[in-house]
Amino acid sequence: MSSIVDYIDEWRLTRDVLKNPNSATAHFKLAIKYLQKDDLKRYETELNKAYKLDPSFLGIIYSLGNPYEAKHQFEKALELYQIGAKIDTEYRLPFHYEIGRTYLNLGKPAEALCALEEALSHIDKYDMIINGKNNIKNDLQTTIKDLKSKGIKKRCKE
Repeated sequence: MSSIVDYIDEWRLTRDVLKNPNSATAHFKLAIKYLQKDDLKRYETELNKAYKLDPSFLGIIYSLGNPYEAKHQFEKALELYQIGAKIDTEYRLPFHYEIGRTYLNLGKPAEALCALEEALSHIDKYDMIINGKNNIKNDLQTTIKDLKSKGIKKRCKE
């Protein structure tokens, strides 16, 4: 039964893209459907189409970093997260959190420390938004403490 519902939902989303080929939102919704189906190639294709249509759509920017991370293209993921952090003034935590994680993957703990501390500074603004806020806060605090215990000094880039 759910496969029929999924098929209808995908068909509806595809129809929306065909009706509105210049809608970043339509492409983004279809991309999310492909992600749910674990069709990563089509997910990335639709996200890129959405991004070209609206490069300031924060959900797209955030989501685009994921496939690059999965392919170990951390520099490209970092670039996207940094773009999002510059655009977004209200919801900075997710971008800085991802920037910090990506710097860790790149072997740049000093830069990671800066981004993770920035993310932590925004955590209390997310009471009603983020499920598992305390888990994220604990993860940030633990990672920051671990980096500092290794003698890492933060290096912030402007």
